[in-house]
Amino acid sequence: MIILPESLQQILTPYLDLLVQWLGEQVYERMLRFHQKHLLYQIHKHLDFRALEAACSGYHHQTGAGAKPTHRSSHLIRALLIRYLYAMSYREVEAAVQTNLLMRWFVGYGIFDAVLDHTTLERFEVWVCANQHRSLFDVVLGQIDQDFPEACQAEQIGDTFAMRANAAEETLIQLLRHTGECLLRELKRESLRQYQQVVTGLDLGGLLGDPNETNLFYLDREGRGLRLQSIVFALLDLTERIKQSGPLDQLVRVQLRLEDVDKILGDKLDLQKNADGLVERVTRLPAKQQGSYQIGSATDREATYRKHGEDYTLGYNISLSATQQGVIREIQAATGAQPDQAGVASLIQEQVQQGYPCPPKLIYDQAAGAGKTRAEVERVSEGKTQLVAKIHTTAKVGRFGPQDFCLSSDGLSLTCPNGVVTRSRDRSGNRDGTHYNFSATKCRGCPFWTRCRNEKAKPNSVRRVFISDYQEQVNAARTYNQTEAFQADMKLRPRIERIIFMLTNYDGARRARTHGLQQADFQAKLCATARNLRTWVELLEARERRTQLIPRLESVGLR
Repeated sequence: MIILPESLQQILTPYLDLLVQWLGEQVYERMLRFHQKHLLYQIHKHLDFRALEAACSGYHHQTGAGAKPTHRSSHLIRALLIRYLYAMSYREVEAAVQTNLLMRWFVGYGIFDAVLDHTTLERFEVWVCANQHRSLFDVVLGQIDQDFPEACQAEQIGDTFAMRANAAEETLIQLLRHTGECLLRELKRESLRQYQQVVTGLDLGGLLGDPNETNLFYLDREGRGLRLQSIVFALLDLTERIKQSGPLDQLVRVQLRLEDVDKILGDKLDLQKNADGLVERVTRLPAKQQGSYQIGSATDREATYRKHGEDYTLGYNISLSATQQGVIREIQAATGAQPDQAGVASLIQEQVQQGYPCPPKLIYDQAAGAGKTRAEVERVSEGKTQLVAKIHTTAKVGRFGPQDFCLSSDGLSLTCPNGVVTRSRDRSGNRDGTHYNFSATKCRGCPFWTRCRNEKAKPNSVRRVFISDYQEQVNAARTYNQTEAFQADMKLRPRIERIIFMLTNYDGARRARTHGLQQADFQAKLCATARNLRTWVELLEARERRTQLIPRLESVGLR
């Protein structure tokens, strides 16, 4: 129903766009009066987006040759921040920007503008992950440092947590069949000619499963072994056909899947060959003989099992360091099977490479207590960062350990607690250190025999003492760990647990949204960016409250 006279419509029509724009500005202005404490308003107020827009200026959403971008990079950056600030899916972001006036304003759209759709945001995030992997994290962190310069020079607290893979765990038979299916799919995608050549005469039923075959649940042990053997034979036949089908130099994805097949077979199975070199029997390897960094699912080939106590998680091991105020200074993703201590030094090294100052201390749990980890942190920080952690020891309580023996300055001899000296030594084959040997003849009649030797050791056995190459770092840490400063540092360590809880329960860092290590690392950095933005706003509000409180205290003589 038209309520305006036709004459008035003719007058207003030339100015309709301006009126609509003015109306939108009035609506936003009135709305913002009631939302000035909202997180999005505070981020818009304090965060300078120009650096982010410059970093992402290379992205163009094109609908044709030379077409102008449908949505500016400033819109896409802000929409991406909303996705991680509220742990939303792409479709949820699209719906929120369409229906929520505050989010629409934050992204930069007018009230009557057409907003971005979920596919546009997804393509943009894929581009940012590949081309500006850590720009959002670093830009936000840099602006926090401008407001709080002391934050970049404060001691840091570190820890790890698990990010579950976006993939289901698979049994060995499921894994072999799924890997074979993925191998065929990649071959078909990259070279249809070679694919047609390979599948001709291939036993697809044995490889991928026959609809009429007996469910694995109903098979006995022997039946499962035969099923496994037939699948391995079919998979080996497939890989051999692919290798003989033609050159594989340009088939990158196919080569990766062939490597997966070799790794799975090598990690899990014993392939017994005959005199002609052909596999004639397949058996499972005992658990202790199986390989490390095992692939758990063909859906995400870079995810492996993370063992933390009695908990096994298929996915990624996320290492992070943060200040006691809650600002995350660095976060990195590694495959799940990587030990916790392997990522400690890289937290410092990455900060150095990005131009941040080394923290005076990095407070960690006992996983970082080994001498090698301490030496690595000392090396990458050029001695500027002290790694604070409890010392990891395997010695039984009440028995002498390496710390009870005295190494000579030249490292050629070792003296036991009873004063006996040995020069018999040999280099360890799998650890960074040396074994020193005390024969039973040297130790006979020693008053510390029971405290030094294993109670199950034979009377004529050799007492071997392992001395690490990093004994100097361990001794320095042992001395520091007896001080009150160490006790004060350990009281700060639980604060990292709160940050991890917020990341995993509210910021979407518990489960990977896509597949692959690079994507998991990018997700971890964006989740940390969202957490840093919230922490930044909280710190700014706390500082403002203190600033407002000081004149009041001075007026009543309390300051």
